[in-house]
Formats: sequence, C-alpha cells, structure tokens
Amino acid sequence: MSLNSAMIQALSGLQAMSRSAGVVSNNLANALTEGYGRQEVELTARSTGGQGSGVTVSSIQRLVDQVVINDRRLADGAVADSSVRSAFLETISAVLGEPGSGSSLTDLMGALGASLIEAAARPESDAALGHVVTAFSDVVAVLNDASDQVERQRTDADRSIAKGVETLNLSLQMVDDLNSQIARLQAGGNDANALIDQRQVLIDRISEIVPVKQVERDTGAIALMTQNGAILLDAEPAEIGFSQSSLVTAHMTYEGGTLSGLTIKGTAIDLTRDNHALSGGALGGHLSVRDELGVAVQSELDAFARDLVERLSDPAVDATLPTGAPGLLTDGGGVFDPLDEAGLAGRLSLNPFVDPLAGGEVWRIRAGLGAATPGDSGQSALLDRLSSALDTQVAPGSGSYSHQPMTASQHATELLSSVGMQTQRVEADLAHRQARLDVLSDQELATGVDSDVEMQRLLVIERAYAANARVIETVEQMFDSLLRI
Repeated sequence: MSLNSAMIQALSGLQAMSRSAGVVSNNLANALTEGYGRQEVELTARSTGGQGSGVTVSSIQRLVDQVVINDRRLADGAVADSSVRSAFLETISAVLGEPGSGSSLTDLMGALGASLIEAAARPESDAALGHVVTAFSDVVAVLNDASDQVERQRTDADRSIAKGVETLNLSLQMVDDLNSQIARLQAGGNDANALIDQRQVLIDRISEIVPVKQVERDTGAIALMTQNGAILLDAEPAEIGFSQSSLVTAHMTYEGGTLSGLTIKGTAIDLTRDNHALSGGALGGHLSVRDELGVAVQSELDAFARDLVERLSDPAVDATLPTGAPGLLTDGGGVFDPLDEAGLAGRLSLNPFVDPLAGGEVWRIRAGLGAATPGDSGQSALLDRLSSALDTQVAPGSGSYSHQPMTASQHATELLSSVGMQTQRVEADLAHRQARLDVLSDQELATGVDSDVEMQRLLVIERAYAANARVIETVEQMFDSLLRI
C-alpha cells in the first residue's frame, strides 16, 4: 500500500467520523423533540480496482418502529375520543349535582316534597307557601341549566367538528407536500430525514382527530387510511366536507337532516353507523356528543320535565284550572304540546300566577291557579293533591322509563343514575385506553434517542477520529523524511 493510499484512506476515515459525530450530536440535540426519529450512520468499505480505499457514508438511517407508531396513533385517537365523551358527561353530571350534596336534582325533589308537607300542615303560612314556590323554582332552574348546558355542549361540539375538519384538510395537504419533497430528495440520493420527522408530527396530529395507519410507498411517500378503511391520502389528499351550524338547539339532529354530516371527496359518510369511516378520534367524540350523547341526555331531561308538567296539570289535581290553561309548571308560560317535547326542559317555567317575582301570589298554591280570592287559609286539600301527584306511581309519557311506573322523585333518581353510570363507563374506558397509550408511548420511546448510548458512541467516534488523524500525521512525517533525502 502506497503512502498516497494510506493518506486517502485516513482522510476518508476523518470524513466518515466527522459525519458520524454530526449525526450523534443531532440525536442528542433532538432527544426531546416531538416526532424525531433517531438516526444512525451506515458505513461501507470503499474500494478502487479491487483494492481498499477507505470508508464512505452510504446512508443515514432513521430508526423507528413503524408498527408501534401505528398502534400508538390508534391509541392517541381512542384516548381523544373517550376524553371528549367523558368531558361532556362530567359537565352534565356536575349540573345535575351529586346526590346528597343538597343541590342535586334528587335532593331538590326531596326538598320539594318536604315543602309541600310543611305547607299542608301550615296552609295559612305565606312563608311555608313561599318555600313551596322556591322549591319548584329550584327544580325548574336545574332542568333549565342542564338543558342549556346540553345545548352549549352540542354547539361547541359542532364548532369543534368544523375546526377538526379544517385542521385535518390542512394537515393532509401538508403531508402530501412533504411526500413530494421527500420523494424528490430520496430519488436524488439526498437525506430526507428532517422532512420525515416533520411528516411524522403532522400525522400524529391527524391521528388525534381521526386515527390513521401509515402505509409506506416505494418512492418514500406514504399513504394514510383510517382504521375503518377510508383512504385519506394516497397520491393526493382527500377533501373532508362539513358545514358548521351557528347554534345547535334541542330540535336539531343529524338524523333529522338539520345538522351537517361529513363527506369524503364529496361522498356522504353514514354517521349512524357505530364504526363509520371517520370514527375513533376526537372528531368521532365530538360527533357522538352532538348526535348521540347530547341528544339522549336532552331526551331524558325533556321526558322528566314532561312527567312533572303532566302530573301537575291534571284537572283532578287543581279543579280551578280553566280549560286550556297551563298548570303549575308551564312550557315557556304556555300549555305543553306533546308533539313539541324537544327542548321542554329548557323552556320549563313556573306558572307566573304563583311566582311573586312575576307578579303572582303564593296563596294560589293553596287556593288554586284559577282562584279569584285566597279563600279559606286553613284549606290544605290542593297542597295534599300536589304532593300526591308527585308521589303517585305513574309511567312517564316518554323517555327510557315510559314502561315503568314510578314517582317523580324516583324518575329524578333514575335520570341521575343513568347519567352517572354512563359517566363511570366512559371514564373506565378512558382509563383503559390511556393505560394502553402509556404502554405504547413507552415502547416508542425505547426506540428513540438514549443520551447515554449516544455519548458512548461519541467517545468511540472520537477515538476513531484521533486514530485517523494520527495516521495522516505519520504519513506526513514519512513524506517529509523522503523529501529530506
């Protein structure tokens, strides 16, 4: 081997070690960078005319476990889905209250029953009658608040769907652009790892909205499809369509055609299917709140409100009621129409004839809504009938319990129990999904940058660099010796 060959080989070693040191330092610098894939230099022995001529950097490998990443992305979407559902149910549960807190719907129904018993014992007491009015007002207020909260949550969900679709379309377009850039770089033999890192961050963002699987293409580009088989990106991005509503009211539903659905490339998605094309992520969670959970909770609130209205508007309870006049609880001040039940809980109001704040008189709780005068202050018959109406076992006119006779208080208990059980199920599901996500995230991190390992690799590179530098120094000394002859 000539001195020239030795010099060339040592110089190639310096270049390879310099490149290796750069890759290691980049790994260390990005140890905490989201989406960064650990890189490793792949070295190949170089030969010329069958003779060794040093070393060359053949490629820089990006080391990731794509199977784990795909699974983690699906888990990301599942957690996002459950988180949205859980947040909705927790909000509604908070409005309806915790039994035993004194402010829950069941506690207020208990207080209402107690106030009627107290007033029946002291019908001449305006204070006792006022307590009945207050108790009714408190029950109405909770139902109004719960219904308003459902409406707000459904409106927010519709807004979040629109935002999610906008982010999804933008991210898909950006991934498509990166696909083109990466394919061009790799076709020219250039390093595209930095762009691949950027692409991974974008795909992770997409997966929280809609869980996707990544499919590699030979060109370096990737395709994206949902867990239910819808292709979101392959050669070109799919356009997701949605029309936002400014306000979602109790009457508005997807199945009724008053709320927008989703489209992929102009083709409508059947959102009534449990596992539709875009289900499973935050987008699916918001759709569930808007079209399933929110509608179901509103329906049960309205059914309970209807139960109260119909119990208290029976002429057998208050014989003074004029024909066609609303009872003690009204639908926005008017008579309740069973064909217009949606949103009743939000419209429920106390009859102004007994509400002092609306110019009414509390004595009408004792004498009757249609009474012209206070009458006998010692008369408690109407109060007893009101109490009996609430305590009678009657099958509600609508809702999940329309087949089951129960008292008004039992109906309130069933309503809170139903929401509470749903909340517990969703929270348990969220905990399970979060645990799975944590495991997969740990597995993904295990293939990431280990600072200790990188520092050890850097020491090896340093020694190899020093050895090649020593070879060059020695060859130069040998050349100098020849020149001195």
